[in-house]
Amino acid sequence: EKSPTYDAEKDLFEARKQAGQLAFPTTNREFLDRTLAAYRKMIEDYSGDAESIEGMDILIVTAQMELAELEFRAALFEDARMDFLRAYEIAGNVPAARANALWSAAFISRETGDIERALELFKRFHEEYLTGDRVIDTALLNMRYILTPVRIAEICKAKKDSGCAKKWLGEAEKIYGLIISSSASDEIKKEARYNLVSTHLLSEEWGKARSTIREMRKIYEDEADVPSLLFLEARVELDGFGDRNRALSVFDMIITGHPRSKEAPTALLMKGNVLLDEGKYEDAATAYSKVLDEYGGSGPETVEARWQLAILEERRGNWVEASLHYKSVYTDFPTTIQGMEAPLRIAAHYRESGEKDALDAAHERAIEHYDRLSSMQFPEIVRIIAEEYHVRTLVVQERWEDAASRLLALPGRYPQYHKFKENYLMAASIYETELKDPGRAAETLRICVSKYPGTSLAAEAAKQIERIEGNR
Repeated sequence: EKSPTYDAEKDLFEARKQAGQLAFPTTNREFLDRTLAAYRKMIEDYSGDAESIEGMDILIVTAQMELAELEFRAALFEDARMDFLRAYEIAGNVPAARANALWSAAFISRETGDIERALELFKRFHEEYLTGDRVIDTALLNMRYILTPVRIAEICKAKKDSGCAKKWLGEAEKIYGLIISSSASDEIKKEARYNLVSTHLLSEEWGKARSTIREMRKIYEDEADVPSLLFLEARVELDGFGDRNRALSVFDMIITGHPRSKEAPTALLMKGNVLLDEGKYEDAATAYSKVLDEYGGSGPETVEARWQLAILEERRGNWVEASLHYKSVYTDFPTTIQGMEAPLRIAAHYRESGEKDALDAAHERAIEHYDRLSSMQFPEIVRIIAEEYHVRTLVVQERWEDAASRLLALPGRYPQYHKFKENYLMAASIYETELKDPGRAAETLRICVSKYPGTSLAAEAAKQIERIEGNR
């Protein structure tokens, strides 16, 4: 006789089978929608039996988590966040899934620019999983969870709330100290020590960071840890103490002593950057070229080395060489940040040199570049960044009407991306300041208030409306 959960398991298997065929969820929307519908139907059909049939609750939570994860892969960020929160609410009997769901919802909020919601959810996670005697158990679930107070501190720093950042960095230091002095496994203690270094770096407590790193170098002497700790030490010497010579010496220890480590190409790049800042162009070029010769490929180090070579040649007045490097970056690596930035760097050169025709052509090529990258053949996150660069180009050109219109089109085009909701404020500012049209500015702000009632964004828009109308 079939168990009561047999049909639910069968339906979940069918949804999984469809999901397994979606290697790139963003490229086949019709099939994606069918797969999402299969998960949602399974959840709806069996949720009523979750409490009465043994094992059904676990199946429902599993389906809810897989639905949210698929939505996240498909860049349906708002849907993913909502479904992770639904999973959190129903996963009381599945602690690992409950923790994962809440942390994932917080992570998505931060990544999409909804920092107030991210702050709320990360704080809820901390309260539920990282207070009292729950720290070690939470670390055993997933070691990324113990980064929560650091993530909160980073958000506080982004909000320029130094008191909040200091509080949460202190909480992070307390948690990592507790783990290090506990009977937790060596793996968890090591992770806590690395996180403690990150905490000291964020706090700009350079002496503590240096001491912790040197203590770790005595404890961890295997091939993977040594170059990682050396790299951290070099960054402390450079960023914290401004000791370029000591930093270069440590970078060289990585480059020569651990050439096959993942830190070696980055150490070469950092060495090149220090030398570039000192005006030692030949030595810097040698470092960047070595990255390309010995660690070439399509990785981020290759992109950054080409980018830095472009900057180097531009600084020493070799514009032809610099422009060739910039063009190679946006041609070969168009979806990287450097690939987005390169067309505008070329335009900036022509603006500074007063070459109007060349500048107009450069802006036209930039717009074409961003138009191509915002087409449906690219993942949504690439399209979003390309849209931002498109607007930036219009602003640089002082095409204010076009910039405002594009800003206002983006929230509807990308409803899952929270940050674009702020475009109403930016467009209103353009109407008021650049186009001298306070009426359109106020109307744009009223639309914002009506679309996002009860939010801090709506409150800010209402404040701006009051100011504008008070000045008229």
